[in-house]
Amino acid sequence: MTNPPFLLDADVDLAALGALLKQARRQAGLKQTALAERTGTSERALSRWETGAPRPPTRVPHSTTQCGRTPRTST
Repeated sequence: MTNPPFLLDADVDLAALGALLKQARRQAGLKQTALAERTGTSERALSRWETGAPRPPTRVPHSTTQCGRTPRTST
């Protein structure tokens, strides 16, 4: 089952999103390597996402669901 893509608004605070991703990953007890495997991306990409540079693709919110979190979407 594939999760639907989430679109990031242009005004998303990437540093805050990265901090959320890092916090969720750590709370889930996952290393970047494990989360990268679950999300089909590289450990390097996750590291860049967690530091907020550069703008990540739309899979970042999906990565938070792999840590047991549900991304918040604006309405």
